[in-house]
Amino acid sequence: HSVTNQLIIGKESGSTGAYNLSNGTLSANAIVIGSLGTGTFNLSGGTLTTDSLNIINPNGAFSFTGGVLHATNIIGNIVNNGGMIAPGQSPGTTHVDGGYTQTAIGETLIEIAGTNPGVDFDQLTVTQSVSLDGTLDVSLLGGFAPTYGQQFSVLTYASRTGTFSQVNGTFLTSTRALAPVYDFAGSSQFTAAPNS
Repeated sequence: HSVTNQLIIGKESGSTGAYNLSNGTLSANAIVIGSLGTGTFNLSGGTLTTDSLNIINPNGAFSFTGGVLHATNIIGNIVNNGGMIAPGQSPGTTHVDGGYTQTAIGETLIEIAGTNPGVDFDQLTVTQSVSLDGTLDVSLLGGFAPTYGQQFSVLTYASRTGTFSQVNGTFLTSTRALAPVYDFAGSSQFTAAPNS
């Protein structure tokens, strides 16, 4: 399905609405959840692609338990409890004006095809705190092979708790790998380093 303009869930005062995506695809320029009424978006499968996802408190709720989320801008807090967030459009940036939590069954996909952030490699930028767990998958595109010392700041935030419990795709060669580095406040990045 494709929505040319806005998909608004809970548009009118006193109304209640819900949208459930469990398979297939939904593409919308903008999604507003809980405008004047109460709205819920349940992403449990399939693929959701949008330029703008606006979760309006206290009436809006976004349940992310499966599927894939491609979003350029998100307003509100996101809890990834079993889905995959894949920033931008191969590669690109997802900007979260709020906080991001990833549970033990959540997943983040980062694609790297060069050294220009948000253009050649994915970035997830979060204005508030992040709480990390679950899986981070790294995918190199177009035959790109990072050289020693190259850094890729893939996640930025105001503060952080936790780390990804599993990181896949960091092996480059028998002597070189992408090493994750976590800052408490600022960013998490990969540095191409000798393979230990």
